[in-house]
Amino acid sequence: MRLIDGKQIAAHIAEQTKERAEKLKKQGIQPKLAVLIVGDDKPSHMYVRTKGKAAERAGIEFSLTELPADATKEDIINTINNIQSDKSITGLITQLPLPHREWENDVVNSIRPDIDVDCLTDTNLGKLVAETNTIVPPTPGAVMDILESIGVNPAGKHVVIVGTGTLVGKPLAIMMMNHMATVVTCNIQTKNIKKLCKKADILVSAVGKKHLITKNMVKKGAIVIDAGVDFDNGEMFGDVDVVRVSKRASYVTPTPGGVGPLTVARLLENTVILTEMQNKFIANMIPLHVPPLIKGRRLASMFIYEQHRTHRRNTYFFKIIFLGTISDCCKHSCLLFISNFCPRNQYTRCCYFFCNTSYDTKKMA
Repeated sequence: MRLIDGKQIAAHIAEQTKERAEKLKKQGIQPKLAVLIVGDDKPSHMYVRTKGKAAERAGIEFSLTELPADATKEDIINTINNIQSDKSITGLITQLPLPHREWENDVVNSIRPDIDVDCLTDTNLGKLVAETNTIVPPTPGAVMDILESIGVNPAGKHVVIVGTGTLVGKPLAIMMMNHMATVVTCNIQTKNIKKLCKKADILVSAVGKKHLITKNMVKKGAIVIDAGVDFDNGEMFGDVDVVRVSKRASYVTPTPGGVGPLTVARLLENTVILTEMQNKFIANMIPLHVPPLIKGRRLASMFIYEQHRTHRRNTYFFKIIFLGTISDCCKHSCLLFISNFCPRNQYTRCCYFFCNTSYDTKKMA
């Protein structure tokens, strides 16, 4: 059995995020993450402090707004609207859970999708289903990072996810299906959970119940990922009884030190990605050798950046700087060039920005 060190993987992601944030700041663009927390739940406040410290290390400005536990839903939504009216905010989350969990969907959907770094709004979850997303929810993304770090492709694997919450279970199931895994989800009404879990090649638990997953629920050689957190007398525990499960699993993540650090790293990476998207900024842009032509005249400069860490898909980002008016004919010519440039298969997709020289050539790397 091998214990997976989430801190080590997170440190690598954090370093890349810091480098991207530095490139943004050199162009006068400051990534800024705002967090709203409601109530006095101690674990939630602990998580927020962790996020704030990590943001500071990554060069991301951090803003915290607190509301009392007796705040109404309207108070929370009005506060969110006030926060996102600040144009310096490039990412916003509401720390979950809320004191009234039945409010969570309305509250989350009051966040603008372009600054939704948790990727939980209906718009962004819909993009996840359609595979047109730019970011992924942090904890499901952390699970995929763990699998990538040990060289495991979910395609063709039998994946069992215990817990169907919006934060982890549901989006993770979508992502696993997008990766061609066979997925089973379990909730409190599921019968024979032990039997289902024991069939899993990859078992993920995201319930928040101490030692829910025991040795007799794990197939020999399975990969077990603990995405749940519970507190007992102030001590943090995960869903997985790591000591005993490790005797059967090939890989297992500890709590703390497994999924948690990666979730924070993913959140900050999402903040930087959305900051880049909002400012139509692409780091490490490379000029293409042959720009598109119309009637023998160069009409634009085209730059490309291939985004890494997209899991399964290569996403090519094109930034097209036009020398003058952007006509439909010019756009069509450029899109033809893009379609010929990129390998067209199920693992590749393209994103592109159009702008002219008066718009933002100063942001070119």
